[in-house]
Amino acid sequence: MTMKAETYFLMAILIAMAAAMAVIMNFSFWQAKLAPMTVTGIMVILGAFQLKREISTARSADPAAAPGEGKAQPNLRIYLIEGAWMAGFVAAVYLFGLLAAILFFGIAYMKTHGASLPMSILVTALIVLFSYAVFSYILDVRFYPGLISDTFLG
Repeated sequence: MTMKAETYFLMAILIAMAAAMAVIMNFSFWQAKLAPMTVTGIMVILGAFQLKREISTARSADPAAAPGEGKAQPNLRIYLIEGAWMAGFVAAVYLFGLLAAILFFGIAYMKTHGASLPMSILVTALIVLFSYAVFSYILDVRFYPGLISDTFLG
């Protein structure tokens, strides 16, 4: 059984998230641990499921089939576009704050990936409301307000 490059990349992500969890566990305040542990925990769980899926499909693949046969090859352009989305989201969080970045980037991302505008607005608004309700209202965690929001809105 030969593993694909994507499988090795997934393993690297899982190792990085495990290392991040080890660092996060040393934070002194639980509020500082909450969001990073939630994100890294979800990434580890989803990564483990995906790794299991990739390994099981690699075992059941037809050994007589040529590598890459019937499957589109990865396109560097797609990776660069998704990387630009991520970098843009990080920049938006820095400039406008987490909730505003989730709202605007969620709508833009869903709309450009084929969702209707009403569905994009509805899903993104529900995510923002859920995030605010759980983290800010229930857990009393203060979101990063953003450089522009903090400067101009006080």
